[in-house]
Amino acid sequence: TVEGDKASMEVPAPFAGTVKEIKVNTGDKVSTGSLIMVFEVAGAAPAAAPAKAEAAPAAPAAATGVKDVNVPDIGGDEVEVTEVMVKVGDKVAAEQSLITVEGD
Repeated sequence: TVEGDKASMEVPAPFAGTVKEIKVNTGDKVSTGSLIMVFEVAGAAPAAAPAKAEAAPAAPAAATGVKDVNVPDIGGDEVEVTEVMVKVGDKVAAEQSLITVEGD
């Protein structure tokens, strides 16, 4: 979407997960690398966790993890968040749009 001399861009999820925290609001300024959300993601080795559960109580934590979601490379300029498309608790697919940003 293009509005006047400003360009709009949707920021996609880099991986699938469940939204645990949203760190930005409409109107906030963000740039490349800014933390926008925190996801809970399923681990790659849930099958191994039960076998190790008795010996290593931390094994279930390996089945799920928390990952930060940052703004990808958008050219280095600061942009404004114009829309947040998800809410805490939403299950998000990889490449699903999370926020819309607008800049010059």
